[in-house]
Formats: sequence, C-alpha cells, structure tokens
Amino acid sequence: MVDYLHMPPPARNITRYLNETLGEHVLLIPWRGQERLALFLRDRYAFLEGRLFETPLLFMVARAPDEETPATVRKHTTKVQEKWEHPVVYVRKHVTTYNRKRLIEHRVPFVVPGKQMYLPMLGIDLRERFGTVKPKVTTFSPSTQAILIHALLHRDEGAPLTAAQFGPQLRYAPITMSRAFDELESAELVESNSVGRTRQLCFVAPRHDIWITARSRMRSPVKHLYHVQGNTRSLEGLVAGLSALARRSMLTEPSNPVVAVSREHWKAACQDGAIERIPMREVGTVDVEVWAYAPDILGADGMVDPLSLYLSLQGDADERVATALEKMLEAVPW
Repeated sequence: MVDYLHMPPPARNITRYLNETLGEHVLLIPWRGQERLALFLRDRYAFLEGRLFETPLLFMVARAPDEETPATVRKHTTKVQEKWEHPVVYVRKHVTTYNRKRLIEHRVPFVVPGKQMYLPMLGIDLRERFGTVKPKVTTFSPSTQAILIHALLHRDEGAPLTAAQFGPQLRYAPITMSRAFDELESAELVESNSVGRTRQLCFVAPRHDIWITARSRMRSPVKHLYHVQGNTRSLEGLVAGLSALARRSMLTEPSNPVVAVSREHWKAACQDGAIERIPMREVGTVDVEVWAYAPDILGADGMVDPLSLYLSLQGDADERVATALEKMLEAVPW
C-alpha cells in the first residue's frame, strides 16, 4: 500500500491521482537542479521529479493562489527546460476550464489532480467528470439567457454569481435559478464551487469572450410581434427594436415605434381593452414585441438592454442595421 500520509501535500496529491487513474505509482522527490533556476521561478513553483512509465518527468507545481496565463506558463516551462532535458509538467490544484483548453492549445503538459491530466508525450489526455451527468445544452432557456445577460452587463470581472443575489433582482424563484446555473455550467461558461451552503459560479473567461462563446446558444427574446392602436402606455413597454437601435446609433427612427413587453403585461393590457390589435402595420400603429423574458429586468432608462437588442435584430438583412449593431456592441463596457 502506498504511504501517502508522510508525503508533502503536492507530491501526495499528484501521486494519489496518478496511482488511482493510471494504476502507476510514481515516487516524487524534490529536484536538486532547481537551485540553478532564476529566483522568480523558484518563488512561483515547487519542483518534483519522478518517472511515469519509465519516462523522467519534472512536475512544476504552482504555489501562487492566482493563475498564470497559459502563455506565461509556456514561457516558464521553456525556461525550466533549459536546465532539465526531459518533459516538464505544470501542476495546479485548480485551473479554469478556459485555461485548460488554452494550455492544450499551447501544448503544455499539465496535471490538475482529481480533474484532468494532459501528457501528450505519453499519449495521455484524461478528463474526469464527477457527480450527476448533465445533458449538453444547445439552446438556453429564456431565464438562463436573461440571467447570463444580466451577469455580463452588471457583474464586475471575477465577481461570483449567486442565486441569493440574482433571484430577487430578476424575480426568479430559487428552482429557476438552480436550473439556469446548471445550464451555464453544462455549457462550460462557468465553474461552480460551494461556500457553506451557497453555490457560487465564476466565469471561465473574460465577459466579452463569454458573450462570443454563448451567442450560438442564445435566441431572439421576441416571441410575438403585434401591431396595435390605442393607448400603449398601459403596456408599460420599453423602447425596443429599430427604435432602440436608432437611439444607440446614427440610424433614423422608424416610422412605427417599437416597444417590448412581457407576456404578463401584454395579457393584462389585452384584457383591459386599452389597445386594439390590427392585422398589419399602418400609419400611427405601434409595433409591440412580446418577449420570452421580462425586458424590464435587464433594461434601463426606458430602453431594452443592448445584448437582448442585438439578439432581437441580428437577423435583419439591412447592412446598415448590422453595422449599427456591431458598433453598439463595441460600446458595451465589457
């Protein structure tokens, strides 16, 4: 039986993981050659050497709590290999999914004990999943989309997402928040951890990168479009569509104003008889978009949010609209 108890923590974690996943016991000892390395490398990493399947390896174990970028890790391993002629393996207790992908792109061998190992020189790319297997999400539910957009627009970079903070703001029940968090995690846009009984999510990449990655799973929030006459103030709508884009760009205001409303507000207005639906757009009518999620939970200053607006108009064939949408996104404070 392997005696893990008397090993220093880094060696113990690595050895246990390799033993349990590959059935191979690796004896790790401090690398004496580290004295020949630059001081900044010795400060950032602990160095352990050993053999795996008869191949000498040097495990470069990160000490700092903050992750280095994959490009930086690649530079550091190159520096170490000037003093060690065999493969160098980067080791860290926790690496975001985003950075693991980038490490693979940079061809940096790494081990995240308990989660993943990538050792291309040995033909090993092992990824483990724990807990309940969740189906991959190809299209977000409306509530998940709204929660993600809110986080992209209003959360500070690196701030965790919690149901306790988001639920009251977005008027979603705890079960809805939980399902939305599951979808975001399944899409590998976030990583989850627990602090006490609180589930926290953190983006695996900068917010703009998350938006680019998530966009294929997001849909126009517009479920129905109606043309109405009458007192549209009762709808409590927000300026939307081309009307909103005109306010955010140099486009001319459309002749028929566009507003967005929730299904609840639309139903209430129809029951009150304050508005009249007509079959087609006419002079003086208002275009009413009924959204899959309440536009007011994301909008501000009487207007829908820019990301939902982009999604609602991204299929417009007019090149001027497409150009205005892209310029609007450039103005978003990512």
